[in-house]
Amino acid sequence: MRKILLPFLLLPLAVLSLSAQSLSLRPEAYLGEYSQYEGNIPSPTRPPKGFKPFYISHIGRHGSRFAVGTEIYEEMRAVLSDAARDGKLTPEGERLREKYEAFYPYVAYRGGDLTRKGQEQHRMIAQRMVRDYPEVFRGKTSATVRSTPVPRVILSMFAFLDRMKEMDPDIRYDADAGYVHVTVLDPMDETNPAYVTNKPMSPEAKASHAAYFHAMVDLDGLTDRFFTDREYLERRYGRWHFFEYLKKIVIDIPSLDEVPPEAMTGVFSDRELQNLYRHRNYYLYLKYGPSPLTDRKYMYETWSTLEDLILSAERDIAEGTALNLRFSHDSCLLPLFSLMGLNGFGIVTTDPEEANANWKGYDVPMAANLQLVFYRNRRGEILVKPMLNGHDATLPFPPADGPFYRWTDFQAFYLPVIAESKRFMAQYAE
Repeated sequence: MRKILLPFLLLPLAVLSLSAQSLSLRPEAYLGEYSQYEGNIPSPTRPPKGFKPFYISHIGRHGSRFAVGTEIYEEMRAVLSDAARDGKLTPEGERLREKYEAFYPYVAYRGGDLTRKGQEQHRMIAQRMVRDYPEVFRGKTSATVRSTPVPRVILSMFAFLDRMKEMDPDIRYDADAGYVHVTVLDPMDETNPAYVTNKPMSPEAKASHAAYFHAMVDLDGLTDRFFTDREYLERRYGRWHFFEYLKKIVIDIPSLDEVPPEAMTGVFSDRELQNLYRHRNYYLYLKYGPSPLTDRKYMYETWSTLEDLILSAERDIAEGTALNLRFSHDSCLLPLFSLMGLNGFGIVTTDPEEANANWKGYDVPMAANLQLVFYRNRRGEILVKPMLNGHDATLPFPPADGPFYRWTDFQAFYLPVIAESKRFMAQYAE
């Protein structure tokens, strides 16, 4: 199937393929966007001769957290308790309820909160930045720092800044958090003053996801394992809703502190987790990616984030600011990477397996980050090296040398993407 990595171009609709292509997933990749930030990061690639780093533009996701949503843990407990009271649990369902009751005290009323592990991830990222790019931190370094108003993101920001300040005591920064920054840091959030209401997902996209979901997930089998009455669960909570929440609770356990290793083990098999990941990842591709089956509104909406990366760099370089640090969410990074065509996120396809093989939610783990490291030589030429989670990343236009791209090429490629996105959003709002 033909692939195009320019995310703002359309393809004709193709026939849906449910091939059995192997994704060769690592076990931790079953976690998708609930994956943990990898600590084994290589040393920075050496720049071309004569170039030295002088500026870093960073946008990162909050660190590891409790499962998102204040209601997720409470509703799960209520459903299992009610089903037990009504005699609707199988023996395996009763074991699940007992296991959950033992687990519940660790997570009660903590939905969405940052964990200590999440703070440590950001301290580690800050430490590596200071260690790997000492030229940027030489002398009195100044930084612009912004966060969305969500507590887990604010705490991530200050964990990052605390470690940076420990390593470079004379750094100066202007840190701010608030709804005013949502326009850039999470533009698809409804609190964005410029937010435009979504249109319904197209029938083609719904049909494609439904077909893939039923090919991947044995919903009847999952229900019958834990419940004696399918219709009871459907009426009480919704079967898909129940197992989607249960999966999120299970795969979030690596994010938590001081939870026994055996907590909630054995609820799903490895194959079930893999298939649940695959359907979820394809759904996120339809929602956030450049799928020709959807209007790609979320992706185009991140034009403001991409524009900020460019305009802030121009301003910061002119003013001598060494760092621009942004703290956000996966709901911003996934569509942003799609708009940029970063690594494989620009894949345009109607095949769920091809989408999953290239557009990988686990590449935006907890504490995921994109860093644009700027290098300059004595002639004033500027190169930029994109890094995703500490690894050299690729962009959909030719590099100047290895993972290094000319800043002028970066601007020349993405400014038309921004302009096209603005035109789309103007028409979408009509």
